[in-house]
Amino acid sequence: MSAAVDAIIVIDQDGRIEIFNKAAEEIFGHAASEILGENVSRLMPEPDRSAHDQYLNNYHTSKNPRIIGIGREVMGLHKNGKKFPVHLSVGEVAGTDTSRFIGIIRDMSGHHRLESEIREMQAELAHATRLSELGEMTAGIAHEINQPLAAISTYANACHRMVTNEQIDTAELLNTLHLITDQAQRAGEVVRRLRAFTKKRVGQRQLLEINTIVDSTMRLVEPDIRARNFQLCKHLTPKLPRIFGDNIQIQQVILNLIRNAMDAMESTSSGENIVTIETNPGDDNCVRVSVSDQGIGLPEENADKIFDSFFTTKNTGTGIGLSISRSIITAHGGIIDYSPNREGGVTFYFTLPAAIENENGDI
Repeated sequence: MSAAVDAIIVIDQDGRIEIFNKAAEEIFGHAASEILGENVSRLMPEPDRSAHDQYLNNYHTSKNPRIIGIGREVMGLHKNGKKFPVHLSVGEVAGTDTSRFIGIIRDMSGHHRLESEIREMQAELAHATRLSELGEMTAGIAHEINQPLAAISTYANACHRMVTNEQIDTAELLNTLHLITDQAQRAGEVVRRLRAFTKKRVGQRQLLEINTIVDSTMRLVEPDIRARNFQLCKHLTPKLPRIFGDNIQIQQVILNLIRNAMDAMESTSSGENIVTIETNPGDDNCVRVSVSDQGIGLPEENADKIFDSFFTTKNTGTGIGLSISRSIITAHGGIIDYSPNREGGVTFYFTLPAAIENENGDI
């Protein structure tokens, strides 16, 4: 027991500590000499501390175990008052006159810290990928913003001429000012979409309509589509079940698939630069989103590597777009994959589980 890496604590039928090994001393901060004979609930924060004796009494009466024989994660309490996560496995010692229980405890703080760091790194990488995507779309975005700005300048000059020449037609002036407002709102909407997509943020999940996400993504990528002389064709199944997820992250996946489809077709000579995006009900109460191209397709030897980090079939690709997309979809409980098209090209698709809602629309 002294050599064990995990904490080992033995208690009697009343919950008093009989054995407290060296690892337990290090994890909880108590010396064995000061904790032996004390109730094990001293090592627990509320509400478990107050309820522990009742847990034991219930077991002695009913012999119905709640955690005995089952490992689970709970919170421990350090001597300094700090709470920390632990994995607890409890077993009953057989063959003794009175009941005794042995608990094996592992400090999960480091594991949780590592998981948190991984999530933060994934979020940073996803953010960097979004910035990279928009960097490649700069020409189309600039054109999209320049159009309303040019219109605003033209309409403002018209207003200036009316006022200078003292030939003011009130109705025409008001109409021109309304046109200026419309164009300013148009430019502002482009900037708003860009800011929302590139903003560094904590993941926020909510009930979402998949068709609404597809439409908003299409508006975001529309300048790039026009600049590269592509067409985006959509077939959206109405009244699909809602999903529970992060709007921006799912947008990122769809945007990546659309831009990959365009990249795949730029090296072909078919002349039909059409990207098709569809939404459909999937199997097992899921929704399915697919993006199809008529490009060069994927060589069979790359089939098992296409979602690997830093693997790319593009001359200038980073190899992280599909990897990030898979991480996002997996974190949402879905799957992402692809299949070759009969007429050439590839269809990438992902499925997401439908949210289970009650009558009030709550999850």
